[in-house]
Amino acid sequence: MMEKESKRPPCFKISVPGDDSKKKDVLDKLQHVRSIIVKEMNHPVNNAYILEKVLDEFISTHSLDNSETKMENMNLNTYIQVEKKDVDQQLFVTAETSLQKLLEDKVESVATHFHWAIRNCEQNPKELKDLLINVVEHYKNNHTKCHPDSRCKRDLNYEPKRSTINKPIAEKLLLGVIHKSVIFKSPDHFVLARDTSYVESFNNTMNMFQDKRIVFSDANYNTRACLAVCHWNENVDRGFTSIWNPERRNAPRSMKGKKNYKSPSYSYRNNIWKRQINSIYL
Repeated sequence: MMEKESKRPPCFKISVPGDDSKKKDVLDKLQHVRSIIVKEMNHPVNNAYILEKVLDEFISTHSLDNSETKMENMNLNTYIQVEKKDVDQQLFVTAETSLQKLLEDKVESVATHFHWAIRNCEQNPKELKDLLINVVEHYKNNHTKCHPDSRCKRDLNYEPKRSTINKPIAEKLLLGVIHKSVIFKSPDHFVLARDTSYVESFNNTMNMFQDKRIVFSDANYNTRACLAVCHWNENVDRGFTSIWNPERRNAPRSMKGKKNYKSPSYSYRNNIWKRQINSIYL
């Protein structure tokens, strides 16, 4: 027996981010507009009619070109499906896209471009911004302004590993991400390209000597801090025996190799003991 076709007309949804108070505010305004329209037309109207009426009124007021705003002239494949928390618009349309596939393989590589630009801008804020903007041109397969030492300039048989950007909306989106970044907005704060690896290394050493789960006395805490400094100074640049190269296709940045360091030395302990003995007997 065939199922009876539903007589309910097709519908669509528009997501509006906000909490209960925002929802109440929007619904109150919607109801207010509904009451005005119903009074004028003398018959009930649905939400779609109200929304269409309001948008038509807005378009006519601002003299917008109808040909630019009609949905049939808009390519919905230029909108990325995102979470509500990541969007600032009060009204938005989302759709799964081919654009997302164009940009999703460039997340880590763009971050690499940022780090490279910081290290090679010669402490010039304008040069840093120019290098960041050129990231878009690089992914458009236009390497005119790429660095002479880059493989895309040196290798005559160079082929992009990632998909090239050939849609204006994709170019605009990537350029917008770059323009909104803190590095692009405040390039003078990043031109020195300071490396934090030594700071992180020292903090790890401090945690070895000062366990956060244990309460130390002031004297014990200060002693452990001094020992941490001695240990770090002696072992910070020690050699390594080999480099481990993991094979992780989905995480290319982790494939740069990890050093297997030699065992740490503890010569500072003997030096401290000798100085203590000498201070007593000499």
